[in-house]
Amino acid sequence: MAGIGLELKKILKKETVSSTLRAYSYAAIITSGPYVISIITILLIGYVLSELFIPQKTKAFQIIVTYLIAFSLIITSPFQLTFTRYIADRLFEKENFRVLPTLNLVLILSLLLSLIFSLVLSFFFLKDVGLLFSLLFCSNLAVFSGIWIVNILLTSLKNYKFIVFSFFFGFVITFFLAMTFVGYLGLEGLMLALLIGMFVLFILLYFYVLKTYPSNVVLDFDFLNKNKIYISLIFTGLFYNSAIWIDKFIFWYHPDTGEKVLSIFRTSILYDIPIFFAYLAIIPGLAVFLLRIETDYMRYYENYYRAVIKGEPLKRIFYYGEELGIQARNTITDVLVIQLIADIIIILFIKPILEVFGISEKYIYLFYVDMIGTTLQLFVITILAFLYYFDRRREALIVSISFFVFNGIFSLISVYLGPLFYGYGFTLSLLVASLVGLILMRNFLRGLHYETYMLRS
Repeated sequence: MAGIGLELKKILKKETVSSTLRAYSYAAIITSGPYVISIITILLIGYVLSELFIPQKTKAFQIIVTYLIAFSLIITSPFQLTFTRYIADRLFEKENFRVLPTLNLVLILSLLLSLIFSLVLSFFFLKDVGLLFSLLFCSNLAVFSGIWIVNILLTSLKNYKFIVFSFFFGFVITFFLAMTFVGYLGLEGLMLALLIGMFVLFILLYFYVLKTYPSNVVLDFDFLNKNKIYISLIFTGLFYNSAIWIDKFIFWYHPDTGEKVLSIFRTSILYDIPIFFAYLAIIPGLAVFLLRIETDYMRYYENYYRAVIKGEPLKRIFYYGEELGIQARNTITDVLVIQLIADIIIILFIKPILEVFGISEKYIYLFYVDMIGTTLQLFVITILAFLYYFDRRREALIVSISFFVFNGIFSLISVYLGPLFYGYGFTLSLLVASLVGLILMRNFLRGLHYETYMLRS
């Protein structure tokens, strides 16, 4: 994420209120990522179209888009971290020509996985929805998977205005086509509008990568070299992305909490709405996280390892090491403090916010529980970022597995305990993952010098 850090530093150099706000705005847009952008799109399309057309159609569309996001993120999760690490290593080695052909290879692999998954889903579970719907669902799944893969490269690009424009343009096309097609094709029209809009988004992003990292090679199979693939990163990505969705699937498919929408697609209105809004609430914390880790923290990180590489006096190296640990704690503290302030502000205004979206106040209690959970997830994201910086792949895997296992177990228990306990499974699992991550990071930082000199030599 070096490109992001340089751009943010450039903005902050002006030391004005407007430049600070601009930096936070950039950071919020960048870190909001696929999750928050997708949530906003689902809510906006569903809200507007429900007022204009048949509510049942738009409700089904919202649920299906949620499944597309979940399936595509899980399908591409084995590639996300490994691809990021591989590209970072190649850019460090000045092998920029490998970026595009490697991207093409990963896109093909993700497309094949999406195709296999879609065929299984269509032949065994989607027999009652018609051929057109199945084709549109499978096509959307492939496009969404491609968007997530290309999105990984966006962190190394500097033209944020173009990136934001691409997302905005793709979603605007989806919105207006949806209002046009729904009257003629119903649900299939909404799916077709989504496919066209997301395909335009994918093309815009892909061609920007093509322009930024040109190459004469179409495919580069060096990515599949077993000596350059980190198996732990494959499983870390898989477990983390699966952990995000496992509680939703439990509530969707349990007979006491889920209801059928269309074919195999189910929903849990009581559970889904609060957690969607809870994810929107963590945007301020994500923005602070990016600013701190890519501007302030990176300076201490570089100072420490530059001193080690250059063989500076041991006293100075120990000083930089202590500063590194202090800044890590300060970054985590700042992120949580800002997020807690944002949570308090949201709590004060939650009722009028819900009224704007026409949502019942009965969701408030579960929203509070989920908001604590998403705040803890922000804490986990911060810890994982530090572990990745120090190449602590084993520890990151342990944290992700903890999140996945406990979210599944606790969420299932909460279903049987009743409505008063909904959301606690998600929140408690993140509390456990946070404690596990904090202990692992603390132990590593205590042995930082030993790890640097003894285990890396």
